[in-house]
Amino acid sequence: MRCNKNITLKLENISSYFTGKRKIITLSLIILMLSFINITLGSSNNSNSVLSLFGLSSTSVSALSYESNVGIGFSFNPTLSISFSSSDLVISNLTPGTTSDSNNIVVSVSTNAAYGYTLSTNVGSNDITSPYYGSSDLIHSNNSNNGSNSSNSSNHVFSSIATDANLSSLNDSTDNNIWGYSYKLSSTDTWSNYNGLPLYTSTPTTLVNADDQSSKPIDFKIGAKASTAQASGSYTNTINFIAVSKPIPMSLAEAYASEGKTMFNGYYTMQDMTSAICEKTEAIDSQLQVMDVRDRKIYWIAKLKDDHCWMTQNLDLDLSHDIPLTSSDTDLTDHSLSGVYADGYSYDAEAGVTTWVPSTYAETVNFEGTSVRGWHSSMTEPSSASKMDDISTGHLSSGNWYNYTAAIASNNSSGFNSGNATNSICPSNWRLPNASNNEFTILNNLYNNGSTSSDANLIIAPLWLTKSGTADNNSLVYFSTKGYYWSATAFVSTIAKNLRFASSSVQPNYIGSDYGRDSGFSVRCLAR
Repeated sequence: MRCNKNITLKLENISSYFTGKRKIITLSLIILMLSFINITLGSSNNSNSVLSLFGLSSTSVSALSYESNVGIGFSFNPTLSISFSSSDLVISNLTPGTTSDSNNIVVSVSTNAAYGYTLSTNVGSNDITSPYYGSSDLIHSNNSNNGSNSSNSSNHVFSSIATDANLSSLNDSTDNNIWGYSYKLSSTDTWSNYNGLPLYTSTPTTLVNADDQSSKPIDFKIGAKASTAQASGSYTNTINFIAVSKPIPMSLAEAYASEGKTMFNGYYTMQDMTSAICEKTEAIDSQLQVMDVRDRKIYWIAKLKDDHCWMTQNLDLDLSHDIPLTSSDTDLTDHSLSGVYADGYSYDAEAGVTTWVPSTYAETVNFEGTSVRGWHSSMTEPSSASKMDDISTGHLSSGNWYNYTAAIASNNSSGFNSGNATNSICPSNWRLPNASNNEFTILNNLYNNGSTSSDANLIIAPLWLTKSGTADNNSLVYFSTKGYYWSATAFVSTIAKNLRFASSSVQPNYIGSDYGRDSGFSVRCLAR
């Protein structure tokens, strides 16, 4: 939806004005489009002319109206206005064979929308009958054809500049009959190089991207180069200014609700997570408590800067050979019944359900203090342990420790020596991090400045990684001093890649042999 008006560059008899319209695109966006009409260039033989610019005021427009998932209805009515200075936007006395630029105007956008706005611009018309349809050229007024079909000679158009350049560089003999725009954001900035504007059918050029309600005026002007053979007269096209108020970012809870998910005992469930929910969540670091339906434990999850939704506390699912897990509640996407996923697996093709019965060694044992009886140190068989005296809750809970075989939901991982496991003990629709894609490394870069010498930003919001240590040989080692987290990625028969960190060391893709696949590490899952 666009407001298509003309700008005119004249080499004679100059007069100029502008008009504007406001359009509503969606319930969550306000779009305001303004066009300069008859922007004018004057020849050396003309008297000076003045461009009159009139500000456009706006009224309140409903940008968003919805009901929250707790049943409290409200509406938000941001206003969006744009105004212009009264300065001339005129290139007067443009002498053939030279370059010149216009006086600048000040374009100001104001909004009370909490999340700000963008101001962008493009050129052209969406009216197929317009001479400017499909063209970024400034077209001579005698041209009767549409811009996209124009057959005028080069001295009857001003072509959009192809690359950025300063005005003096336009004096090159190869740059005849071209025009472009320049802008700056404040009085202390320097003018940008001249650039061409994209067509209305392309993505507009963003001039201002405001993340708050503040008004950020910009100075805007045009420049042109005329050849000695340029025909005198009027040259026209359309410049559009587009102001868009940003929508309120959708939270995780709102995204669940928008996908028609229902709560169970006051919580959405982890198993109801979908890629659409995570994609819809625009509020980065937005948190939500959700339930794992397997044991009804509650976990914090968050949409993080890597555009993935993660658990932000450790998995605490107890394993038992008496409790089968199925693909309806557990991340069991591989039902090949072969290799890693042969022993203990079955598949009901009619129901489309995969079932895994953990082996007898999968009983979860309990640490008391830092010692435990019954931890099964195995490279191949699943092991799980919990800490009886861990009184931490929420983000700071230690959760359970799992050896690699348990983490990838296998009863026998021997022979799986490289690549990424396809199944895991994560809830269905969730998975283990992929070290091949450097997913731990990306989080460290985004939240910990890529540091390998400090874990300061890993152990606080929003990641809340814990230093839960590792289960090894009936003991809990490095509890409260080091953190260890499994990835899905096997390295060799004895090692799988993992994240490990301490106060002075961060290793996102660790492959050392000091603690191997038989050790118990923590597990964090991210949404598929």
